[in-house]
Amino acid sequence: MGPRTFVRWIAARACRTPVLSVALAALLVAPATLQAQGRIIGTVTEEGSLRPLDAVQVFIPGTSIGALSNSSGRFVLLNVPAGETVVQTQRVGYASGTETVTVVDGETISIDFTMRTSAIELDQIVVTGAGQATAVKKLGNTIATVNMDVLEDAPINNFSELLQGREPGVNLSATGGMAGEGSQIRIRGTSSLTQDNNPIIYVDGIRIDNSVNEGDAGGASRLDDINPDAIERVEILKGAAAATLYGTEASHGVIQIFTKQGRAGQTQWEFSTEGGIAAMDQSRYPKHAGFACSRAGSALVGDLNGDGQSDGCSQVHADQLSSYWGVGNIGPYDVFEVPLLNDLFETGNHQSYSLSVRGGSQTMNYFISGRYAREDGAFGGGTFGPAEDLDTQKQATANVNFFPSDNFRFRISSMYTERYHEVPSNGNNTTGTFSMAIMSKPELAGDGNPTGTGAFATMREMFNIEQFEETRRFAGSLNASYNPIENVTLDGTVGVDIISSGEVDFSRFGWDVDGFSSYAPQGERGLTDHNRREVTIDLKATWTTQLSDRLSADLLAGTQILQSEYHQNYSYGFSFPAPGLEVTGAAAEPTAGETLIAEVNAGVFMQGQFGWDDYLFTTIGARFDQHSAFGTTAGAQFYPKISMSFVPSDMDGWDEIGPVSSLRVRGAIGQSGLQPGAFDQFTTFAPRPSEDGPGVEPENLGNPDLRPEISTEWEVGADFG
Repeated sequence: MGPRTFVRWIAARACRTPVLSVALAALLVAPATLQAQGRIIGTVTEEGSLRPLDAVQVFIPGTSIGALSNSSGRFVLLNVPAGETVVQTQRVGYASGTETVTVVDGETISIDFTMRTSAIELDQIVVTGAGQATAVKKLGNTIATVNMDVLEDAPINNFSELLQGREPGVNLSATGGMAGEGSQIRIRGTSSLTQDNNPIIYVDGIRIDNSVNEGDAGGASRLDDINPDAIERVEILKGAAAATLYGTEASHGVIQIFTKQGRAGQTQWEFSTEGGIAAMDQSRYPKHAGFACSRAGSALVGDLNGDGQSDGCSQVHADQLSSYWGVGNIGPYDVFEVPLLNDLFETGNHQSYSLSVRGGSQTMNYFISGRYAREDGAFGGGTFGPAEDLDTQKQATANVNFFPSDNFRFRISSMYTERYHEVPSNGNNTTGTFSMAIMSKPELAGDGNPTGTGAFATMREMFNIEQFEETRRFAGSLNASYNPIENVTLDGTVGVDIISSGEVDFSRFGWDVDGFSSYAPQGERGLTDHNRREVTIDLKATWTTQLSDRLSADLLAGTQILQSEYHQNYSYGFSFPAPGLEVTGAAAEPTAGETLIAEVNAGVFMQGQFGWDDYLFTTIGARFDQHSAFGTTAGAQFYPKISMSFVPSDMDGWDEIGPVSSLRVRGAIGQSGLQPGAFDQFTTFAPRPSEDGPGVEPENLGNPDLRPEISTEWEVGADFG
């Protein structure tokens, strides 16, 4: 595909650098070329039904002239050079179309397109892994696309739900069952025993943080910070053979998210709201059984009738249990059953409200959206304490595109999220609320121990432990694209993703409301501030040319710089002096800690894609990477790839094979890598305080020859429909 489609489908990023500023200044002062011009108008409809098709890419290949059809299927192409011109249409799920027209200076030419659905979407245009907008049929590797158009009526509350079960080989493992808890993503399984196995994530071309919280405040995923209503489509590369151009860190695959953009035409407002309830099927949990005699619990039951003896095995105790649980008359050794877990659950609810507006003209368009979502989960009813199963999000997205001239484009994108996520003490925790409830004994229950926990704390006390995380996130980007001559595109993108989150584990002064727990009765508080920053600089040039009547070439070269920084500040306070004085600095035993990790990855990449008669394609590419985590003597890393795609159904004289009307055979081999830990190359020491003074001890041996893990992948396949 021509380079103009790439620019239209890629969003932007923000942040200034001297290199990009100089480049943009050069682009802005470039002289405009005056020539005879006309315009082209028309309508795009679906074959068969003849319904108007919106969001169809209508453009002139090899130029920056293009537009999107509106809700009535209409489009307008301005400033079209006079003479014979080829106009092309593209839309996901439909076969592309072309028409040749002759444009006369100062006149308007009308053409209409009818598009047919494509069974296997070989003409679908993708960007991820190809470096520029490319038809799927030209690629030797598989690339999956999830389009929001077909998911408009699906109950999707976050990005994890958007991906769940949509593509073979893309597996999501839930980190927990609480409200707002996300998923770990694995593409084609696990490929590293020691390093992170998550795919890298891009939003509109910039790298974003893809971490999942592993602290006390539940497993919230940073990917779920993204407004699902602002997503247009998602492209997925499933392995090293496809992800070579992304170099180091890409061996587990690449996921790129494209947000919605504006379009020329009448302003369109859209409001949507969604609500629902969630309830736990309590029949899945068996009742707890007990009997009114507990020698082990005699001391806990105590002297109930005042005779100076423990009443763990007495009728007095049996009568008390009978009254407390409402199970009728029982004796000291009678077995009884109670639905002890019922009070842990409630009828949860979720609600979301989304408002967006899009519109614009031929010189500027925009898309702006906002969303508020609140989910109150089914766990942690108000029976026991203040801790909640709760997740709330406030999200905003704004994308603006400028077209100051025929050969220059400028795009600004931004995303902002505020999020509050809270869970009761739970998860992989032996002393968590659910574990304690399961281990409770009905015969030990009473007004001061509502479920009969045998150790640590009562259920009311456990629900007085508050664990929550507050997050603020901004991602912004700036993209500029310039066509200095026909079929050549210069493209630059700069972006930043900034996250600030505070995670709190808090037991208030006097949290032991039943006087059962003896741990920290005056309270404790742990506070962890996570500050993450991802910076992306991406510069590239593309050239599309026809080497002969039958041989075409798409050439790409570029450079990418990625900088990642994580700064953590931790403080902890044990034993507060009084209620209300419950910050870590007021505690009797405060402690603090700090972690700083910074990494830089810089690479250059090149790719050539050659096509023969538009049915046989070969792609050769490579990336050369240097990473700050590589050993000092290891040098840079080279990642090559090659792929082929053969589409016999596009050959002249093709006859359908039974019901098969489209056929592609493909194969690819490529490499990508995974860097070692940020400090693994260094010999390091850990602090060792003692009564005699500070000291150190060996921590990491280090290795100056340390290199990345290299993944080599072969991929072969066929597509037919």
